Amino acid sequence: MSYSQDERTLKKILNEIINSTPGLKYAIIID
Repeated sequence: MSYSQDERTLKKILNEIINSTPGLKYAIIID
């Protein structure tokens, strides 16, 4: 398991979610 790649993917997904208003709520739930 490459943690670096997972972390990079998570940050990318979080970025896309945060950029969308309805996704912001979802990002908080994931965190």
